[in-house]
Amino acid sequence: MKNAPNVKTLPRDKMEEAIIFAGTGAWKAAQDYQKGKGEHGDDVPPVVLDHTQLAELPHLRIVDKGRRFARVCQAGLIEQNQISMIANKLCEAGVTNAEFINEQGEKEDWTPLMKRLEDEPLMVTTRGSATPALNQMGASQRGEVLLAHYNGNLAIHADSDTVHHYNGVVWVPLSDKELQREMAQIFIDSEVAYSQNAIKSAVDTMKLGLPVMGNTARNLIGFSNGVF
Repeated sequence: MKNAPNVKTLPRDKMEEAIIFAGTGAWKAAQDYQKGKGEHGDDVPPVVLDHTQLAELPHLRIVDKGRRFARVCQAGLIEQNQISMIANKLCEAGVTNAEFINEQGEKEDWTPLMKRLEDEPLMVTTRGSATPALNQMGASQRGEVLLAHYNGNLAIHADSDTVHHYNGVVWVPLSDKELQREMAQIFIDSEVAYSQNAIKSAVDTMKLGLPVMGNTARNLIGFSNGVF
């Protein structure tokens, strides 16, 4: 069983709360959350369960064993059976105190649920990909899927309007055509029919929500692998 994104970076202290964003907009929500928390010294990234992770949820570890506290925040579309599976997985990991927050900000105390699940896990019906079909999503939702494909590591250059992907070492520019081909491949892999307009609108809408890259200092000379 593999880890969901950022499980490995959870605090060593198992009494510290694990923050989990779940839904088709989880990557962006997690980035926004971390930006806000970063101002107050909290640099622990939340666990992310986006479109890709929700599709493989049965095979994912969403918190480390022995974690006691967890907060699940809905971010985008997610089905009830996925929420039930998340609750089961938290209980299996040893979580005793949990909270679920929906997109309206309404809080549900899962602590009594964690106790009940020890004796009787929730029934979960798996129906292949539990997230909505790509052709049933709006342009912004398809854009969120594309962003998740790059693990949320995209930003846009303000002057050139070119999207860049951070590969762990450098920022690599991606043309709109490259992004459209990746989006088309996601449709193909999901065995869902698509149109050129659906692909283009997903890319264009995603770009509107990307963070803007900072400007390079004038005294630095740019190279393909960095600056000098």
